[in-house]
Amino acid sequence: MRDGKPLVIQLKESNLTIKTEDMAVAGDMIQDLCSYLNISNAEAVADFPQEMEEFRRVLLKVDEFNATRLKLAAETADSSNAIKTMLIKAEDARLLNNMTNMEKMYGELRAMNRDLISEHTKRATNHQDLLAALKVRYHY
Repeated sequence: MRDGKPLVIQLKESNLTIKTEDMAVAGDMIQDLCSYLNISNAEAVADFPQEMEEFRRVLLKVDEFNATRLKLAAETADSSNAIKTMLIKAEDARLLNNMTNMEKMYGELRAMNRDLISEHTKRATNHQDLLAALKVRYHY
């Protein structure tokens, strides 16, 4: 082939074998051959161990990113519940005219809000990394 990779085409009895490392080339050749011979239905077997290994690596990355996403989502839910509780306590302190406690609660709310923003940034980065892992090097 033009890129120097080997391409072997064998015909034995009624079996055609195409050996190449490039999955796209094999698919294009089969489609073109079937189109030329007016074959609408053909049985094919493919084996691309390098492609499958790369796919396995991508799936492992996706699993890692998904586990991280689930962990971050659980932490965010916990933080949201804590913020709700803290807000109720701060408002109770305000209604009871306990300004010292109210200021303390609102200070803690600000800190929790900063943490939530940080967690959101982590989740956004994780999502971008997941999308990058899912991108395939072939563009059909």
